[in-house]
Amino acid sequence: MHVAFMNGTYAAAYASISEVFPNQLRGTGFGVAFSMGRIGGAVSLIILGLIFPAYDFSGVFGLSAASLVIGALAAILLGVGTLSRSLKEIAAG
Repeated sequence: MHVAFMNGTYAAAYASISEVFPNQLRGTGFGVAFSMGRIGGAVSLIILGLIFPAYDFSGVFGLSAASLVIGALAAILLGVGTLSRSLKEIAAG
């Protein structure tokens, strides 16, 4: 079930990131956003490896769930609203 939630975040990211960046910077912005995500994924493996001996599976899954909640809140509170707006309107701010 945890994997299903993680894959769901990627689907939402693909849909929203492609609309947020202006047309001229879309490829670069998309690449930078996902590169940062990949770096975070690599660092999280190290952090989870350090947490596991002390907190077992519950600590690892708790930290993973907390990071998903923080990401969802950041997207909701800081995200750019794109509903019923053209790409030109979104790029203009």
